[in-house]
Amino acid sequence: MLNYNDIDKLFGTPLSQVLRPHKPYQFKMWHVASGLVGVFLMYKGFQKVKEDFLTD
Repeated sequence: MLNYNDIDKLFGTPLSQVLRPHKPYQFKMWHVASGLVGVFLMYKGFQKVKEDFLTD
């Protein structure tokens, strides 16, 4: 098992300054839900605009 001094010697930088690996982007359920709500609202808005312009 390595201790902090061995890690500093091997990698040349203290652990507090080493970049931590980041997790790749993960799709969550609220992304899908908000996307569906957004698409639904845009669809209803386009219907209303079309209805207003065609009934004149």
